[in-house]
Amino acid sequence: MKFTEGYWLPSEKANASHAMQAYEVEQIPGGMRILATTRPIEHRGMTLNLPTITVEFVAHTPDTISMEAWHYEAYDNKVPSFDKTESVYEEECEMLLLQNILYCLLFILMVKCLVRNDGMNCVYFYPKEYIEEADKRGLIDKDAVMKKGKQVMIPFCIILFVVLIAIIFVWNKVTDFKTAYLQSYLFLVVMNWFDGIMLDRVWVGHSKIWEIKGMEGIPYIKPWKTVLTKRGLATILYLIIALVTAGIVVLVGKIC
Repeated sequence: MKFTEGYWLPSEKANASHAMQAYEVEQIPGGMRILATTRPIEHRGMTLNLPTITVEFVAHTPDTISMEAWHYEAYDNKVPSFDKTESVYEEECEMLLLQNILYCLLFILMVKCLVRNDGMNCVYFYPKEYIEEADKRGLIDKDAVMKKGKQVMIPFCIILFVVLIAIIFVWNKVTDFKTAYLQSYLFLVVMNWFDGIMLDRVWVGHSKIWEIKGMEGIPYIKPWKTVLTKRGLATILYLIIALVTAGIVVLVGKIC
């Protein structure tokens, strides 16, 4: 930034403001700090619309005085920031709660679209032992079922992944890695336990659409021990997946 024409002449495009009066003086270790105004203050009204300059004089060694002056100074982390009030935090928490509810509703809606009204459409969701028994009884072709499961789950997961990134980046306007990571992990963990409890136990355990004819008497509801173990391991795994999600959010932020 240049404020002169050549070496000596002040630029007509800029007006220089100089420290004219020591308005406040504060003692600091090894020296003093002065809040200086850019014109003499004769009455209270002259303090309005007036730039100030902070000047520090410090003697670090004998017979040596250093001087530093500034108009605006950054915070410790070198970026402008403000303390958030409790109401702001409450609004953020309420928004995250709403977003998690919507995310889980999207998840269950996608599962409903896959299963429709017949569990035979989603046999790949059932326990491994149940699938093997259905194959033995000639009700399904195990290999075909597992192949279909892979074909379905890839776009299923991609949709959830893209929606998650959209919520964090577009809706919440997050661009820093730490916030993106924490929000990613929160959404993934909530969805994980929602799937394990509300789908694997509540919906599957109380809805007739998951009962397959010809498999009467064969348990298909996952026991609590299996649910807790599986979801606990997934909670740990999502620590890594959230890193990938946060990285993509930051990358998208830089590109956009």
